[in-house]
Amino acid sequence: MRGTTPRVTVLMTVFNGERHLREAVDSVLGQSFRDFELLIIDDGSTDGTAALLDTISDPRVRRTRHAENVGLMRSLNHGLALARGELIARHDADDVSEPDRLARQVAFLDANPSVALVGAWYRKIDESGASLGERTLPVGHDQIRWALHFYCPFVHSAVVFRTSAVRDAGGYDEALTFAEDYDLWSRLATVHRVANLPEPLVRYRVGSTTLTATVVGRSDEILRVAARNIGALGIAAPSAAEHRAMGALMMGDASALAPADFVAAFDGVLTVLDRLRVSGSTALIDPPALVDDVARAAAATLERHATRLSEPDYRRAVDRLRLTSPVVAAALPRSRHLAALRGKFRRSSADRAAPRRS
Repeated sequence: MRGTTPRVTVLMTVFNGERHLREAVDSVLGQSFRDFELLIIDDGSTDGTAALLDTISDPRVRRTRHAENVGLMRSLNHGLALARGELIARHDADDVSEPDRLARQVAFLDANPSVALVGAWYRKIDESGASLGERTLPVGHDQIRWALHFYCPFVHSAVVFRTSAVRDAGGYDEALTFAEDYDLWSRLATVHRVANLPEPLVRYRVGSTTLTATVVGRSDEILRVAARNIGALGIAAPSAAEHRAMGALMMGDASALAPADFVAAFDGVLTVLDRLRVSGSTALIDPPALVDDVARAAAATLERHATRLSEPDYRRAVDRLRLTSPVVAAALPRSRHLAALRGKFRRSSADRAAPRRS
């Protein structure tokens, strides 16, 4: 630690989180990167949280306690005000950081001074710590800016950000209950570069007692933030059903969509892409590359679902794609039957190329 000022503040809030708190704290104190403080905000816990924290003597740990529970957003903003580090790493009280997490993310920010926020891929774990699989996220700024119109492409407990950038952005919106991170990252990404590291650096716990499992109304807030992000492009905000359809198509899983909804969602996704491409020089680093990537993904989804569409609907979708990317659209068959055959052939080839289990 440089004198009395740490390079990084690890910000952790906790409310009645004694069950997993020790493991979370130990994963921070065991980091290979050492120049940090661990700032723990006890938000009026009534279980054994305070007693557990009393047993921790590491001088890098700072504690403050609210006399009563004021909620996550106010606690996070309190932590932002108290943080001494030039960088802040978020950490939930039931998650686990891999030993090199801070070292990897601080090194990335040092090497990329224009980036204000960096996250990472993660592993999901259950209440007992058993793995539920690895989760990947968009990596580059342009891919993240695109994804922000449909979902939050960061996991809150895996981000490190520049303290000044988040303070300048106004911190967390206390009017929100569940989508405070999605909202903040959306605002940051409009004025700063953002990124994810393509490696799992956090174990993210899901289960009956975690915040992830107990929230109600999360989807409504997520939709409001997504709709605001789309509206900022000058597009009328989609309805909840329209946004879900667009998200499903963008993720390549449109099997539940009726043909008419598929075509409408296809147009909606490409309209967002078109407006993002021309939204300003600070929005994207390489607009043509993003358009090509998204257009090719849309074309692949169209091929996979061609048999469910009528010939006129299929041709309307191809014609719509041509407005966004003539090159990608030109590579698609004009007939839905030929598109379906090619999609089937590609899936068959992929199945044959996949490694077989012994």
